Amino acid sequence: AILYCTLHGVYGIIVGSLLMLPAVRRWVHFQLLKASGAYRAASSIAGFLGNRSKAKIMEAAKNACRYISMGKIRKEDMTGSTPNPLLQSLSTPCGLQDIDAFLSHSWHDDPEAKWEALQIWRMSFKAQHQREPRLWIDKYCIDQDNIEASLMCLPVFLASCHTLLILAGPTFLTRLWCIEEVFVFLQMSRPIHAMELMAICDDMDQRISTFDVKDAECSKDKDRQKMLATIEAGCESYEAFNRQVR
Repeated sequence: AILYCTLHGVYGIIVGSLLMLPAVRRWVHFQLLKASGAYRAASSIAGFLGNRSKAKIMEAAKNACRYISMGKIRKEDMTGSTPNPLLQSLSTPCGLQDIDAFLSHSWHDDPEAKWEALQIWRMSFKAQHQREPRLWIDKYCIDQDNIEASLMCLPVFLASCHTLLILAGPTFLTRLWCIEEVFVFLQMSRPIHAMELMAICDDMDQRISTFDVKDAECSKDKDRQKMLATIEAGCESYEAFNRQVR
């Protein structure tokens, strides 16, 4: 019994020491996501949106996964959604488990307010982890010359991130791609503390209380119909999803 207790104590110390290492924590996070079925849910949604098999989606996502270090993000690049293929060179290829946060925001919201909120989040992260955060941001991390193929993998990238970071301004709840990101997060049954919402308008509580997914807009009607179909199928009705968001 003494030997068992000693070995058990040594094992606990070793495991505890290993979990102090960021790389080990990221690996554990990745394994838990696989075990929970989060990747199956994400790849199923992505497969429906992109008309590909789940296996093909996962393979494409692993090959295309990248992050942008917060220290390389430039304020001027975050002021508009106009594609710039050169920005991808600032991001780094990575494993699915290496992304700290998926940035969800509307390009129609105030860029100055979003930048200020992002800097506040960055400072908090650096104080806790002693390094720059690694983000998934569409403008930096997708292939701007093949946007549709990259967006096909978006649910898997979202599933991989440790945090869904939402910069919610006046238009966030009206943009269907933003809402689809929230939907994917909810479908994966991730813990609520993995979602961080930073409101950048004074009436966000009121906007959330009156949210209706059917009012959300998308630039392409084909994409809109597909996303609405995934939400209705996943939640059984639009109103059920509205309640989840509220």
